[in-house]
Amino acid sequence: MTLLINKNFKTMALFGVVVFFMSCTNDIADSAGGVIDNDSFKRVSLNLDLDGKITTKNVGEEHLKPLRTDLLTKHLLGDYKNAEFGTVNSGFVAQITSTNYPVKRTNALGATDVVSSDVKAFLEIPLPLALKVSNVPDEYGLTDVLGDIETTFSFRVSTFTTYLERFNVDGAVRAYFSDGTNNSGFKQNLGTITELGTLSDYQFKDLYTQKEDRLSIQIPLDKYDFKTNFLDKFSGESIASSEELKTLFKGIKFDITKVSGQGLMTSFDVSDSKLKISYKNTYKVEGKEITENKELSFGLGDVVYNNFSHDHMGEMNANKAYIQGAGGYVTHVDISEFITENSTKFKDENWLINQASLKIYVDKDRFNKDTSLTKLYIYSYKNKDEISFISEAKVNNVTNKDYPFVKFFITTAMKDALERQDITALLIRSESSIIKLNTTTAKGIVLENDTTSETKAPELEVIYSKIK
Repeated sequence: MTLLINKNFKTMALFGVVVFFMSCTNDIADSAGGVIDNDSFKRVSLNLDLDGKITTKNVGEEHLKPLRTDLLTKHLLGDYKNAEFGTVNSGFVAQITSTNYPVKRTNALGATDVVSSDVKAFLEIPLPLALKVSNVPDEYGLTDVLGDIETTFSFRVSTFTTYLERFNVDGAVRAYFSDGTNNSGFKQNLGTITELGTLSDYQFKDLYTQKEDRLSIQIPLDKYDFKTNFLDKFSGESIASSEELKTLFKGIKFDITKVSGQGLMTSFDVSDSKLKISYKNTYKVEGKEITENKELSFGLGDVVYNNFSHDHMGEMNANKAYIQGAGGYVTHVDISEFITENSTKFKDENWLINQASLKIYVDKDRFNKDTSLTKLYIYSYKNKDEISFISEAKVNNVTNKDYPFVKFFITTAMKDALERQDITALLIRSESSIIKLNTTTAKGIVLENDTTSETKAPELEVIYSKIK
């Protein structure tokens, strides 16, 4: 009896669900009169006229914000020339720092009448090396090399009188970075430059071994009196903090000059570099004279900026667009006319932007897999302080295609530009928005910019839907 009751109950419940579902379905059908079906939409494809809209801009021009390099994990050093882009030279400026404070002139307790002598200093920059072959130990080669390994260089290390950051007289935060001409971004120079030391006729090698080679660049800083200008100025025989260290010694400037060869550029982890000062202390403890050898070691990881100097070759082919890192060039795409002409229609006609893309062809004859960029980044441009990352595009299989191209998808950016009317241009650059995880590069790429070409004209397409 109980089984029968349960069975009847289940049957009735199922019947109730079916009735309820049919009822709801009818209600939905009756109330769907306000829904517009797909046949009511018109799909439109707009191709922007790019004649005269794509131009090459030098990094450091007044309306472009210079490239900051203070968050990079590696920094470029070298002097490199490319026939398409000209010559870029890259050194750096850095504040020194210590891993332990206070920094003591002597470790002896109760020392008096401390006199330092035989003071020697040098800058040590570890070479960026990796095993040439994974299964062959102790054979290393330079990483990220661009150019001629047989290039000969001279190095110059200097100090200066202006703080790199945070010590302006007016209390304002100061940030030094290069605008591509060895000037700081805010036109504040380094003050008086004093040479510390030089190293002449240095040449990198194709192969290094620990047994036979020094795996770092060591520059003697023998043109500066570190005893008088540094050790003798310790307050209470020690430096209490990083702020006191910056007050005492503003930092170093590293310049590199090509002496001979075609030029070379490579990337260094400057934070591993050291400024080392060795000396002998003579002092008294309880009237007894004691002599000790002492070495101070300071890192460069506190504040580091690349100093780019670029000759920016001047007039370039108007039918080409150029991109290069390290204070070089960006490609500027002017969309202001399109935005002005269509922003009102976008709102009045309730455009739905389905897809927007920029397709631009690569100059195949000027592409080299070793010296050309293989990834590009596109940004929306409002003004020099508001440049926002949109997307990236890889440069693939250039040599295997008749008409190789890169294509950026910029749907959201174009929607925002039409909606807010404050984006005037797109910028194609060599730098990523997550700059602290990447190095800048002296590599470049040449793009096609002949809008009359039947096969290689750049294309900026906006596809949208609107109610018929």
